[in-house]
Amino acid sequence: MAVIYRTRHEDWTLPKGKLDRGETFGAAARREVREEILGDARRRQLAGVIHYRPDREELKTVVFWSMRLTEEDEFVPSDEVGQLCWMPPPAVLAQLTHPEEQRMVQRWIDAIRVRWGRRRSPPARRLSAELEIFRAGLSTRVARLKADDRPDLSWVDEAIGLVERAEAALAEGDLDTGWRCFHAASRLELTGMTVAELAALVRTLEPEAASDKIRAWRKRAIQDHLARAREALGSGNPAASIDEIRESLRQALLVRHGASDNEYYRIGLLRSQLGIMYVVAAALVALVLVADLWTRGPQDAERWTLVQLVVSGMLGAAFSAVVSLARTETVRRIPEQIANNWITGLRPVLGGIAALAIHVFLQGGIVNLGELTRPRLLAIAFVAGFVDQFVPRAAEAFSGASAGNRKEP
Repeated sequence: MAVIYRTRHEDWTLPKGKLDRGETFGAAARREVREEILGDARRRQLAGVIHYRPDREELKTVVFWSMRLTEEDEFVPSDEVGQLCWMPPPAVLAQLTHPEEQRMVQRWIDAIRVRWGRRRSPPARRLSAELEIFRAGLSTRVARLKADDRPDLSWVDEAIGLVERAEAALAEGDLDTGWRCFHAASRLELTGMTVAELAALVRTLEPEAASDKIRAWRKRAIQDHLARAREALGSGNPAASIDEIRESLRQALLVRHGASDNEYYRIGLLRSQLGIMYVVAAALVALVLVADLWTRGPQDAERWTLVQLVVSGMLGAAFSAVVSLARTETVRRIPEQIANNWITGLRPVLGGIAALAIHVFLQGGIVNLGELTRPRLLAIAFVAGFVDQFVPRAAEAFSGASAGNRKEP
């Protein structure tokens, strides 16, 4: 990274400067590189925004970009820049004079480390792509702004911070937090949108709000907020109502993002539950195999057969849980799904108890299923693990039959 020593201010700082009249932020950044580093650079992505107030002066805002040097001439000291040093990022932190710049560089270093460690599962790749697109769009949006426009950039640094938090969550495999932070950053971006961009966003959201992919109450809420935004856009002076338009769209996106965030939270819970069942099933299969290897005499055979019956029942319950979770968990309400976590953990235990009960019924002659060979016993124990599905269905059938009998004259 390039660090310069400013002779007049007697400080070490990142290359920066003031915008000329009518100049955009992006053009100013490139010009300052040519003037202070004596080279040309290509802008890559927005690195951060800092605010500071020098003594007895008005508040200043500085926008920094990550840039790659494409051409470089020999550095010649000037009255403004006395020294130029190229340093690795950790050394830059120790060299910089101003704490605001130090904090921004530290955040940038942390974000780079996170992106290098990012997980690459298909859901993670999707979020990763969305974050890259957002960063690029944010960089382009700020680069087009001019000082003459007196833009409000207070939201930009907060949006960058949310993106960095999303990237950190992504690296840890926490997609739920990653999506929530990304959605919050995208709502902040409304602050920098023009009337034309806000109108385009309304046109984009309206077809989605009319679709069946959103629950009824969310659909009504989004449509109400979009109607208010549309009404303000249709007024004689939409620029005067731009804050109202932004707030209506922010509320519409908040409802829309709430549906998406809840969906990813459900998926995270489901993945956790399925992971537990997979581990339990693998351990039970291993236990069945070990029981076969350790069986030596008749007494061992009888004892291990009983163990295998219990394990088979638990394995059947684990299989039943996986099938049930895959079929119903993404449509449950979140409180129900959280409560079901405890029930899911108890299913193998119930399966083992059911297998023991079936074994007692068979040995006592209460139930007669013919010759009880060992493979048949294990198969019956496995089916007994599905007791969590058989009992509710039998109860429903019995209650339905009872209700039908009561209706008969």
